[in-house]
Amino acid sequence: MSAVGPLLAVYGSLRRGESGFDELGLKDKLRFVSACQIRGKLYDLGEYPGLVLGDGVVEAELYELVDRQAIVILDEFECFDANNRADSEYIRECVQLIKPDIKAWVYVYNVERDGISIDRSSEVQRGDWLRHRQSKVISQ
Repeated sequence: MSAVGPLLAVYGSLRRGESGFDELGLKDKLRFVSACQIRGKLYDLGEYPGLVLGDGVVEAELYELVDRQAIVILDEFECFDANNRADSEYIRECVQLIKPDIKAWVYVYNVERDGISIDRSSEVQRGDWLRHRQSKVISQ
């Protein structure tokens, strides 16, 4: 692995070819490093997934942040406010990845917010949002 800047793992609409990646203009701000895996479970929240750390394996993509402005854009997109973590929809955390064996920033769904609960029946099977989203389209 040849990344030298901070690393970010993404698992949903920020993966290559997905709506968030393109809408935010991340092509010039992030450099793809490799596929990766995060320990946890994904839940289908409608148009996007939420990651809850813990048991399970989530398929993701690892990027190097080549433009420091990317983190500002991503924090806003993920509704993360470092000064108000309690009310943030997602929290940016540095976590140990399963593969590769390194740490990276990840946006974790904030299940601690008041009035928030995840429907455990909405778990994304096999931890792969892209595969899950494609199967939803086919079944409609």
